[in-house]
Amino acid sequence: MSGEMLPQPPSLSPGDLEPGRIKAFGIIHIVFGALGLLNAFLGIVILLGASPLLDFFGRALGEELSSDEKVFVDGLIDAFRTYLSDLALSNWANVVFSLGVSILILGAGIALVKKRKAACEKSNRYVWCSIVAKGVQLILFLSFGLAAERKLNETVESITNAGPARGASAGGISPDQLGEMFSLGAGLVGICLALVYPILTYVMLNKPQVKEFLARNGT
Repeated sequence: MSGEMLPQPPSLSPGDLEPGRIKAFGIIHIVFGALGLLNAFLGIVILLGASPLLDFFGRALGEELSSDEKVFVDGLIDAFRTYLSDLALSNWANVVFSLGVSILILGAGIALVKKRKAACEKSNRYVWCSIVAKGVQLILFLSFGLAAERKLNETVESITNAGPARGASAGGISPDQLGEMFSLGAGLVGICLALVYPILTYVMLNKPQVKEFLARNGT
């Protein structure tokens, strides 16, 4: 029996075992960040191109319509142009928030994949900024979105002469009120669903084993 020392087994200390959630959330962060940047870019293109596109459709359809039909179509196009104008501040704010949050989550994802010591801190920064952004988006939706939709519906009804023909539904609630309630419910549900991932991220990546591993083995 030689006096050579046997190789020591790897440490099983919790701080030396990499939690699988680090890489998993890192990859998901990167995917969501890339999709968010793409979404923000498309949002900018749509906001910049919406009005010229409406003008194009107005000119294209005007060549094929009678004078009465053209007045009708022009009224609808003007209604949608006003709708976009009423939502301009809200839409641009949403794009800016989406761009900022996407950059933060992308940076946090890269830090997690590379096992940076500050990965949890960057991820937490994304979480809180995302929650604040969702709150601001909800306020903008309640302040501008519902009013703009109501105004658009009223304008379209006046153009199509549909207003007087629409009565109340069961319970004395009009179709417009039902539509507004649906929009409000859909907006609230959308915000709540969008908060699921940031909250899950905060809970899963602030576990002691994650912070200990990154503190001891992070780069």
